[in-house]
Amino acid sequence: MKRWMIAIVLVLLSADAFAQKKVQMPSSGRPEMVLLTPGDVADFSAAAPELKALGAAAQGTDPEKTAAAAQAMDVLKRHGFSQERFRNVSYSIALALSVLRQEQNSDERLATARDEEQKRLAEMKGKVSPEQYEQTRRQLDAALGTLAQIHNQPTENLRLVTEHRTALEAVLKPN
Repeated sequence: MKRWMIAIVLVLLSADAFAQKKVQMPSSGRPEMVLLTPGDVADFSAAAPELKALGAAAQGTDPEKTAAAAQAMDVLKRHGFSQERFRNVSYSIALALSVLRQEQNSDERLATARDEEQKRLAEMKGKVSPEQYEQTRRQLDAALGTLAQIHNQPTENLRLVTEHRTALEAVLKPN
């Protein structure tokens, strides 16, 4: 996910916690892949440039961050998003774009990555403590799970993002 998008999401979460006089992040802080609709993609394409413009202010002083967060909330509301929905739509679009940018042999690459990681894990066994081995195994499982999630995109998400790819890449292009 692009840095400006992450900055806006973090500012929105911080502003929400501040507004509710809470200091902890919401438990649903990790984005989830969702099935995109044509409206999601259109609303994202309309909201993202406005949020991107607020990105610099979101990294400024506390008053600037608070003002940027309030403006970002207004942008999201104007385009029909809640914070969580925008986070999930952004994530789903980013995942679909990632798949579209990969080579055609992604099934083969995923299988190869799994095999290589399993070989590395087998080589480690006995050379490190059981705790280190288990921690490494969990980390590899999580990484492979993320790769599988990236790879296994809903066909509808890929179709919608393909249709709007030029516009989405223009919106997501770094300054």
